[in-house]
Amino acid sequence: MRIIIAVLLMFVSIVSITACSSSKLSEDDARTVLENKIKNDQTKDCVKLLNLKKINGMEASPFGTKIYYMEFEANLVTLKNCTWSRMYFTAYPVNINSRIYDKTGMIAANTTFKTTGRIAFVKTENGWSGNFQAD
Repeated sequence: MRIIIAVLLMFVSIVSITACSSSKLSEDDARTVLENKIKNDQTKDCVKLLNLKKINGMEASPFGTKIYYMEFEANLVTLKNCTWSRMYFTAYPVNINSRIYDKTGMIAANTTFKTTGRIAFVKTENGWSGNFQAD
């Protein structure tokens, strides 16, 4: 079930592409992509993005398509008990009253944590568009 949810969330992150108007991509562009990802899935009730720092960037043009990969480091805070999937940049709420509750990987509410990842920006007719990519 979690695999199906993860695949669906990955699809949503690809579909919820955010357009950037500038030809020079910034941390603000990356922040917008991540905030839209958080807002558009179950993560919105579990975590909040505090800040984001660009670590590295790389341009590529496979088959003539301009792509810019931005590696980032982000600090988030949990809004409730949850587990974190770095691979999908997604948090899952944890019900501690459930009979099948497992503390493995749980992050308690109001905990600040750091994560890393990569965003792929693709040059389109209307500017740059970006989506989160698993490492």
